[in-house]
Amino acid sequence: MIKKRNLGFTIFDLFALIFLIVIILVISIPFVLEMVDNFEKKFLIFKANKIVKTVEKNNLDEYQIYIFKNKKDVSEKKLKYYGFKPENGVVIVNDIGEIAFAFQEGKYCVQKNYKDKELVVSEKSAVECKIPFDDGSGASIPVLKSGMIPIVWNGENWVKADISSEWYNYNEKRWANAALVTYPTRIKYMNDEPGTIVYEKDILAYFVWIPRYKYKIFNYDSQLIEAQEIEIEFESKDSQKSIGNNNGEWLTHPAFTFGDLELDGIWVGKFETTGTRSKPTIKPNMKSLTIHNIGKQFNIAKIFNETEVYGLTSTDEVHMMKNTEWGAVAYLTHSKYGKNDEVWVNPSREYITGCAGDDVSVSMTKECLYPYNTSYGQQASTTGNIYGIYDMSGGTSEYVMGGMYNSDQSEILLSLAVFDNINDSSMSKYIDKYKYGITSQDQAAYNRRILGDATGETRSWYEDNAEFIKDNISRQGYGYYWFIRGGYYNDKTKAGIFSFSVQDGGANKYNGFRVVISGI
Repeated sequence: MIKKRNLGFTIFDLFALIFLIVIILVISIPFVLEMVDNFEKKFLIFKANKIVKTVEKNNLDEYQIYIFKNKKDVSEKKLKYYGFKPENGVVIVNDIGEIAFAFQEGKYCVQKNYKDKELVVSEKSAVECKIPFDDGSGASIPVLKSGMIPIVWNGENWVKADISSEWYNYNEKRWANAALVTYPTRIKYMNDEPGTIVYEKDILAYFVWIPRYKYKIFNYDSQLIEAQEIEIEFESKDSQKSIGNNNGEWLTHPAFTFGDLELDGIWVGKFETTGTRSKPTIKPNMKSLTIHNIGKQFNIAKIFNETEVYGLTSTDEVHMMKNTEWGAVAYLTHSKYGKNDEVWVNPSREYITGCAGDDVSVSMTKECLYPYNTSYGQQASTTGNIYGIYDMSGGTSEYVMGGMYNSDQSEILLSLAVFDNINDSSMSKYIDKYKYGITSQDQAAYNRRILGDATGETRSWYEDNAEFIKDNISRQGYGYYWFIRGGYYNDKTKAGIFSFSVQDGGANKYNGFRVVISGI
């Protein structure tokens, strides 16, 4: 008799089959999800382009606005478009026929402003996905980094700004402000409605946007001249760069070139850096972070994008302020867009941030006489109001990344500074390098300036300190190779936004520093 073969599965076979299916799913599901994700983005872009093309076919000689909610056109004047519609969105045609839009669907947002050449796709909620406000001054729209909360002052508190309405106005000396907040509150604030109070206890750092600009050269030869209004014109990184090299010619400020990249602006710490070396902050009414050599300060600044604590990403270019970046703030301050007058000194001998006295150059005080949000306190701001940058006159005298070459122009001199790789090519974008010199207060010294750094061009404005970095030839390896800016709390008339002096790069209690984020 012929025996029948048993073709059934054993328990082992069943487990093996299940295991194989699981492996296939583990491998394939991420791939499938990525495909779906990419399709969602591409389909949203497709919808946006179809709607915009329809808008372009209409009459573009007058202001129009088209609004979409829940995949329906809810505009007062409907758009004759019968294709796929986004969940939410808005298209605006301005008076000269330029188009801006923002469409949101699922977790994605696609945006394009009037002057943008390319649209931007990012993960944003319907609350966040809006057409960014343009103040009409020509200033580039602030590049809000991951985790940044745009803020405005309501007279009593900082509140979340509506980026589609007027949250800054450079013509009115109201510079754009943003905050980084604590991890537990970040998602909440990101999803909150505009007008929500952003509580001080939740804020880790304040930043102010300095838009890209060109300025008219006014003192190429670094002569001693009276303070004057600096002529500035805002520009886009896509516009032709100005390369003037003589009085009366225009020069794109060097602070807006970061290595090989052209920037639309920079975010500057609103106050001197506060907190601790492992958990730095940028806050008012706190003691400035001092007692670190300039190399350590450089490393502390980079903590802001080396940890998820602050909400920034590892690709955000956070760094210690360079000398030319200080100059960019100083020149904007002394233009029609800033205070255009002397910034009051912070006279706090305890280095409390955001403080002012009762006059422009008062003697040092133990207490913080007038905090940053008082009428007197705001005189110590670069705008003369609460929207500017503080502690740029007095407080601590801030180290900046501006150092001097050795005599053969091959290496940066250190003195008491400690850096791991200061002369590596990768460090070039983080430091302004100055020619070697042995004098500090003569014409030869001032001629070593970099145009735009607020040294030679503005030397001794308002009687501010004007001492250039130099070598000490009597002590080999030791010299005053590093710039410090702003003057000290007790410098009185010698302190100021145009003050520059020298230091050896070492750690002491008198020298703080400031943080900058490149607007890439």
